[in-house]
Amino acid sequence: MELKEMKDAIDAMNREFNAMKALLEGRGAEEQRKYGEMLGETKAKIDAINTRIDELDVKLQRGHFAAANGGGREETPQDREYKAAFNTYFRKGEKGLNEVQFKALATDSDPDGGFLLPRNVRAGIVEKLVEISPVRALATIETIGVGDSLDVPKEGSTNFDDGWVAERQDRPETTTGTFALDQIPTHEQYAKPRATQKMLDDMTFDVEGWISRKVQQRFGKREGTAFVSGNGVTQPEGLLTNADIAIVNSGDANLLTADGIVKLYYALPEPYAANGTWLMRRGTVQAIRLFKDTQGQYLWQPALGEKAPPTILGQPYREAIDMPAVAANAFPILFGDFKAGYAIVDRLGIRVLRDPYSAKPFVEFYTTRRVGGQVILAEALVKQKVAA
Repeated sequence: MELKEMKDAIDAMNREFNAMKALLEGRGAEEQRKYGEMLGETKAKIDAINTRIDELDVKLQRGHFAAANGGGREETPQDREYKAAFNTYFRKGEKGLNEVQFKALATDSDPDGGFLLPRNVRAGIVEKLVEISPVRALATIETIGVGDSLDVPKEGSTNFDDGWVAERQDRPETTTGTFALDQIPTHEQYAKPRATQKMLDDMTFDVEGWISRKVQQRFGKREGTAFVSGNGVTQPEGLLTNADIAIVNSGDANLLTADGIVKLYYALPEPYAANGTWLMRRGTVQAIRLFKDTQGQYLWQPALGEKAPPTILGQPYREAIDMPAVAANAFPILFGDFKAGYAIVDRLGIRVLRDPYSAKPFVEFYTTRRVGGQVILAEALVKQKVAA
């Protein structure tokens, strides 16, 4: 997003938010005093404004993400050589490669004939996965080249101790802290798109772009769901699956409340709250836009500038469609320092195995990646339960 476009979106968001405040504090407040609730026409106007703010918010979230992550790596001559060779491999298989092309692919070859996607395509897919799964944009990410898991050392259950002593007093041994080891396994994710050989022979469009779109669609949605609610057995452990993350009730059996969100914020230790981000679905954000604290200040605040995204209680938020909707006993909000609390492990890259034999007349492209995810520091995160 261009700087001017981002500034225009921020200005428009502020105008819409001020219009909503005027409705809530004017006609809406008067109707609530008279009738106990806002009338349908007022509610409809507020919903329409909320929808427009949502549209602007999506633009700004993407713009802030792009600015924070910078541009892609410049393509080198080696990259272009590899891309051309991969195109040939995709269309015709290894037999269609000449000696120079095969040499270009050799560094990414596998014994079973698979090849990793070209670097710039892999980067594009990962960037798209970040947009689909905000957890990937927030968490710590490690890439491993060997093995199928990552060992994460951490402090154990016994803490270091100290004490006060007089000048001539004996100094007995103090307790020495212990260490523990978390292991984050990787799990295989796959897609198997296919095309006829005739289509591959005749197509003139960008092959890598086609692969990228297919893999984005299949991998992005499934990864995002796993990082939120995965079982941790055949897929990454989801944030909501972990039983060690503290729970704060909303204060109402069926709804969120302003008090519940404020309590959630202050339930997190200060060092983590300072780096905290809210995670919730869009409908939850809409509900929070109407909440005020005890001082009459709105919990949600629009963006103040190009580098300051909209916030809830002063902390940024990310929308995740895989987070639950507001309902009795659901967990619609997560808050915390995701970089400290959750780790994602990528094993190498995304690999494509070309199979012209198993489904003739189709050529199948068995695309795989291995990824793991796990809560590594539960105290860095808290979650809200819709409960009294």
